[in-house]
Amino acid sequence: MDIVETIGIDAFKDLVKLAGGSNLYISNESSLIKTYRNKIIKKKFNTYYKSISRKFGINEV
Repeated sequence: MDIVETIGIDAFKDLVKLAGGSNLYISNESSLIKTYRNKIIKKKFNTYYKSISRKFGINEV
């Protein structure tokens, strides 16, 4: 997969300006989704953890 073809030349230039010459770690998609999902859960969390866990398909524990 070619990054330039995927994100476009302008976005790639921005990425190079931001992180060029350094090591850049890009997590996998599932890790990114879990992090975002957990932020939403924390924002919406209340005492109704059972309904929230069902909504996001995770354990109540």
